[in-house]
Amino acid sequence: MPLPLRILIVEDSEDDVLLILRELKRSWPEVAYHRVMNADDMKKALANDTWDVVISDHHMPSFSSIEALQVLRESGLDLPFIIVSGQIGEDVAVMAMKAGAHDYIMKSNLTRLSPAIEREMKEARERWLRRRAEEDLIASEANYRTLVENLGEGVALCDAESNFIFANPAAHEIFGVEKVGLKSKSFRDFLDEDGNLLLDRELLDIKSGLPSTFEIDIIRPSGERRNILVTATARSSAIDKYEATVAIFRDMTEQRRAEEAIRYLSLHDQLTDFYNLAYFENELERLQGRSEYPITIITFLVDGIKLINQTMGHKVGDEILLTASKMIANVCRKEDLLARVSGDVFAGILTHSGEDVAISISENLYFELNKYSRENGSLPLSLTVGFETVSDSTISLELAYRRAQKNMYQKKLLQKDGGSGILNALVTALGAKDYATQGHTVRVRQYASLLGKLIGLSAREIIQLELVAEIHDLGKVGIPDSILNKPGPLNTEERVKMQEHVTIGFKIARTSEELVDVSDLILHHHERWDGSGYPDHLCGEDIPIACRIIAIADAYDAMTNDRPYRQALSPEDAVKEILRFAGKQFDPHLANKFAELIANNRHEGAHKTQEDGYCLS
Repeated sequence: MPLPLRILIVEDSEDDVLLILRELKRSWPEVAYHRVMNADDMKKALANDTWDVVISDHHMPSFSSIEALQVLRESGLDLPFIIVSGQIGEDVAVMAMKAGAHDYIMKSNLTRLSPAIEREMKEARERWLRRRAEEDLIASEANYRTLVENLGEGVALCDAESNFIFANPAAHEIFGVEKVGLKSKSFRDFLDEDGNLLLDRELLDIKSGLPSTFEIDIIRPSGERRNILVTATARSSAIDKYEATVAIFRDMTEQRRAEEAIRYLSLHDQLTDFYNLAYFENELERLQGRSEYPITIITFLVDGIKLINQTMGHKVGDEILLTASKMIANVCRKEDLLARVSGDVFAGILTHSGEDVAISISENLYFELNKYSRENGSLPLSLTVGFETVSDSTISLELAYRRAQKNMYQKKLLQKDGGSGILNALVTALGAKDYATQGHTVRVRQYASLLGKLIGLSAREIIQLELVAEIHDLGKVGIPDSILNKPGPLNTEERVKMQEHVTIGFKIARTSEELVDVSDLILHHHERWDGSGYPDHLCGEDIPIACRIIAIADAYDAMTNDRPYRQALSPEDAVKEILRFAGKQFDPHLANKFAELIANNRHEGAHKTQEDGYCLS
């Protein structure tokens, strides 16, 4: 009958203890265990009983795996120590391994626990044999050789030129050479140029009488690289003259791969293989103030993923996210850093890149999306892109990241199926109250966007301008129907009431995170160049440029569409009126640019609308 597995469990959750025991009993018919939750109990358990392995949770209310490692180290016992925990950061994982932990296993992957225990118990046995070998060396060279031959770790004796004089079977296995084959070789035969330089440095210490421990990469005759830990010391003559080097080799390849895997998982999104938010934020901090400017932060929102998860299932949602990530990677450059920063948002850092690069990526992405939609009609995929470019190294990249996200969500608001439910409800309510609103905002948005592009506004400013054009009259939901739809000019009292719509719209926008940045633009879209507008009587360039553009687009659309009390003007006559009031109601430079725009775009026709608040007589 095999002996029972004896484990000391450092764990505060009884449920997790039961999970561990259930998994272990798949491999061991009998498992004896004792559970502790603090340092004192652990010390007593180590002193009063014999254990095969210690299994510890990483973090408990009054105890941690690092503290448990310290207790084990102070006990002088050489027991395998395995951390079993739900989650752990890269820094903590590395610190735990350096402190003496032999392995780290996620609680969601306990199938690795039994193989890890078997491996570490075997290695603990080999360490015990090695200690016995070192102790017996003094008493008997013959006994020493016997033990060395059976050690799991490689042991070798090398001369002053690093030629192998003796090597045990484990050393031959580590170096990938058949038995006794090392006697005809030098340690240097297995090293590249960098390895030989490292060996030269370490031999200086060894030959001077100092013990040395270092890691080095060897190249087996098959071409396979292995990472080995070398512990070496000098064997000296009776007069303390260096004669040879005694070296112990331990193959660290698998452990280093496991550590690298842990590190990789701590920095990457497991679904898409993109970097995760933690790595992305670290890169923003690292790049701050360096020489890679201009830097553009670009963000991608996978539209409707929450609805897809709810209606079609998370498996389909994951397929959509994976498809989106591949599409994003395809349109971005190899040097661009890409990350999944939340459930439905990806982000990229584009170094040495201005706005033009982000626009090109956006255009290529939308081309790919259209192609995908034609070929995959049953699986919906839509993305919204936002970006922010930073040319000044003193501007926070973290702030640029937030602006890129806000830019993305503002663009989302402009989509037919995007934005806030409350906002959409208000816009719908406004359409129901004011028949002239239907179609008017679309045309004002179009005119404003064309004029903004003509005068060279940035992509971010264009998006903000289009959003204001879409919702500039939002406050009219608070204006009585009798005033909104009056079939004639308003009297003074009614006009004062109508003017309140800019303040109402301002207040509504201030309640929305996506609209707070444009709330001031809603408030001032009826200001006039000469200061006679409302509500704050701003004048000239004190009026935000977006408001000056909206004023022209708004007035042009109102004049070129019928009102209940007058017929629409022709585009030519409407432009003449705008030019006539340039310098009074309108920015004269923008008025001339708009006239140029209309002259070049006569095909953009007129539709019916109603608007109030401008004076052209």
